[in-house]
Amino acid sequence: MSTKKRYALVGVGDRSFMYLKALVEQFTNTCELVALCDNNAGRLGMRAAWAHENGIAVSTYRDDQFDQMVAETKPDVVIVTTRDCAHDAYICHAMEFGCDVMTEKPMTTDEHKCQRILDTQQQTGQNCTVTFNYRYAPPRTPNQRPAHVRSDWECGVRRFSLAAGYPPRSRLFPPLAPA
Repeated sequence: MSTKKRYALVGVGDRSFMYLKALVEQFTNTCELVALCDNNAGRLGMRAAWAHENGIAVSTYRDDQFDQMVAETKPDVVIVTTRDCAHDAYICHAMEFGCDVMTEKPMTTDEHKCQRILDTQQQTGQNCTVTFNYRYAPPRTPNQRPAHVRSDWECGVRRFSLAAGYPPRSRLFPPLAPA
């Protein structure tokens, strides 16, 4: 019996490639990519071909075959990288099937969808992890220096901020005038 964690990926556009590369190239000793799902047959075929070229035979499903995909491939985790407005449907459905979920930020697009996800997580006990894909940006790379090298930062909390070289927000923006 395999001890590898089984992953299915829903939404195979550009944002999915970070996850695909990790599953196919880096973590094959502990992870297994078992399925890809998308509403675009061209993208789906392209990603499946890429996985095959890298030694991974992966099942493919249209977005309307999500239930079939989960039933047949039995993933432990469903990674959701669809359009943001569709995240909640796949997240909730995956958790209802007993899968943990990994998705990108934003988790969803409004408070009602967010509440649906929170309610489903509470009912099922499954995990929903929201990731942040910080894309490479040379002008912002210096902001990744440790906080302790900056004398104007408070110690104790490390913050990732694209405005890390600026004074605290309170000095940048004056308080609002009373109404």
